[in-house]
Parts: sequence; structure tokens; C-alpha cells
Amino acid sequence: MGGFTQLIDLFARLTGWSLPPWGAPLGILALLVLFSPWILANVRSANTRKLLTHAARESGTRREELEKEAFTLASRTPDSLLAFAIEAHQQGRRALTERALAALEAQNAHHFEVARLRRELRGPSPTTALDAILLIERLVSSGVYPEARRRWTEARQRWPNDPEIAALESTLDGPPTDP
Repeated sequence: MGGFTQLIDLFARLTGWSLPPWGAPLGILALLVLFSPWILANVRSANTRKLLTHAARESGTRREELEKEAFTLASRTPDSLLAFAIEAHQQGRRALTERALAALEAQNAHHFEVARLRRELRGPSPTTALDAILLIERLVSSGVYPEARRRWTEARQRWPNDPEIAALESTLDGPPTDP
């Protein structure tokens, strides 16, 4: 007799139950059937993460194909999509994370996790007007104009009377172009 069989036998003696020889395997099978949706969802999420990790090692069109396949696989359920977003974020793949978060928002699923990931992507909010100005200038100098505009809008709402923040508006659309 194995350890599992002895445990079942001990449980049966303590409770006064008498199981036929086929009772324990049938019970285990019933539990597997009962929990199969969660087991399959976990396997699907794990496969999505593995595929995304494999895609990170590739380059060019092969990488894009694997990313597309992983996103398609993840899009079947909100839980898999959330696992995809978390894995992409952990790998530092912002575009994939944003895409997965947009899909989760469209499905109206996992509100708290989506908000948490959005906060992590954005980084901490500036605590002073000077911090906000420095952040916006850094974003503009890096060429990340949409994020710079979003941060400028937040800073204007938080510090509406600051003239230095107001003066930054002219830099938010990119460098001037010569005709």
C-alpha cells in the first residue's frame, strides 16, 4: 500500500466510512472534473507566459509572430490576458503591456489589477511643481510627446497657477519644423 492509500484508509476508519475499492479513484476523478476549468485556465496562462518569454528571445518577424500568437491565446479569457499583461510588464515590454491593458479595459475585467499596472507603467506622480516640470522636460527631450502632454495636463490641473508649467505647453508638440 502507498502513502496516499494509507491516508484514505485512515480517514475512512476515523470517520466510520467504508469506501469500496473504486471509491477513492472515482472521488479523485470527480474532483479533477470539478476543478478542470481552473486547471485549464492555469495551463493556458502558463502557456501564454512561456510563449511570450520565447518571443523575447527571438527577433524580427519571428518575434512579432510569436507575440501575436501569445496575444491571441491570451485573449480567450480575461485571466489569461491579465497573465499576459503582467508577464509583458515584467519583461519591460511596454507596448505589449499597453495592448493587453487596453483589451482588459474593453472587456471591463480586472479593474484593480489594470489600475495597478497602469500606475506602475506611469511611475510615481510628482510631489511638487518642480518635479513635474523636470519630468515633462525629460519626456520632451526623449521625444515621448504623448506622455509629456498627458503629464503636463495632470500638472496643470494640480498646479493651475504655476507659470513655468504653463510655459511648457509650447514644447509638447515636438521640435519646430523648418518649412
